[in-house]
Amino acid sequence: MYFPLRLQHSVPRAWRVMSESLRTAFGMSGLSFSRAQPVRAVVSLALIAATAAWLGLSDVISARFAIACFVLSFALRHGFLFASLAPEGVTPWLKTQLGSEGAFALHESLLTVLLFAQRLSFVGLLYATAQAPSGPLGLMLISCGALLVLVGVGVSIWATKVVGLDTYHYRDLFMGPRYMSVELTGPYAFLGNPMYGVGQLAAYGAALIALSPIGLVAAALNQVTLYILNDTIEQPRLRLAKGIFMESQLRYALSRTLLDDPRSEPNRRRSSRPPARVRRAGATGPGR
Repeated sequence: MYFPLRLQHSVPRAWRVMSESLRTAFGMSGLSFSRAQPVRAVVSLALIAATAAWLGLSDVISARFAIACFVLSFALRHGFLFASLAPEGVTPWLKTQLGSEGAFALHESLLTVLLFAQRLSFVGLLYATAQAPSGPLGLMLISCGALLVLVGVGVSIWATKVVGLDTYHYRDLFMGPRYMSVELTGPYAFLGNPMYGVGQLAAYGAALIALSPIGLVAAALNQVTLYILNDTIEQPRLRLAKGIFMESQLRYALSRTLLDDPRSEPNRRRSSRPPARVRRAGATGPGR
């Protein structure tokens, strides 16, 4: 009787986790049809139309054309990221013209289109440069690729559920340090940068499934560029957010001490009860 009862409670929980993961995956892909976000709905329809057009033309795409499309989409997406999120980028101008929320909605929509275009061109690149498996080695590489895809997609969805879709779409960098996460939970408890690290295994896995050496090079190029973005733009902002967080904590502790709060450190020392041992968790940024 105990096992069926546990199964009865586990099935709804598993269904809830699966549905939340699917909604997160759709959000990461840019598919959203909320009435409160008509721009995102239009973008979602454009993405679906682009997918249908690409699949319809997949039989006539040459390797050279696929490589050119990937290079163009890669340059547009990362160029837009660096141009908009850099300290001297266009973000302040956009906020002045459209307001913070309006500017972020436009930024998120454009970035979603560019990200989807890069992913679509990457799939076309793999399709155009795919090779037929030959012997046990090819089958082993395909199996390893499928495993890498599952691990990469799973970690990316898990990390996005922890930090939220807004952070996945760079709301923390767009809005300022107070929107950044300084908690250490989920995959961030044991991975410094799950989205830029393990999450990128999905691209390598897809390239292995297609047995495409050019696909592996494209996946590596994308990951290296993301790490450059992280080191030059995200980490300085994250260190600033940590500094603001620590300063606020120190100011709070100082104010308690000056007000002779019973919870302050001097009064705790006068108490006969020994202080509790507190372990402070570290801080980390979202990463993608």
